[in-house]
Amino acid sequence: MTKTIGAGGYIAQSIENGADVRIVLVTDGDFHGNEDVRYAEFKKATQILGVSGSNWYSWVYRMGNLIKWIRLRSIALCSCNRAVYNPDIVVYPDIRDDNPDHSAIGKMMEKILKADPTK
Repeated sequence: MTKTIGAGGYIAQSIENGADVRIVLVTDGDFHGNEDVRYAEFKKATQILGVSGSNWYSWVYRMGNLIKWIRLRSIALCSCNRAVYNPDIVVYPDIRDDNPDHSAIGKMMEKILKADPTK
């Protein structure tokens, strides 16, 4: 079974309405030695949502260690991607998410968006 949490419905509707949706897979999903399974699930979920394989990217950070990496490198990478694609809308996890990786991404995105809310 393939599940999408969070913004799956929003993504599918946006694509149906003609939006150019891009997705970043931040972690490798290998918390319990299931990296290949998790990667296949991600590919299947993005296909179901209608996101082209050329519109998703992988940073391949180790799952569960994201807090260590949310420093200059991740912020610079995300800021660079944001500058290149100049999105109208950025969807990211809530900073209060119980998953520490999700929370770390939320905090990183809030920092980037507060630094330059016009981009």
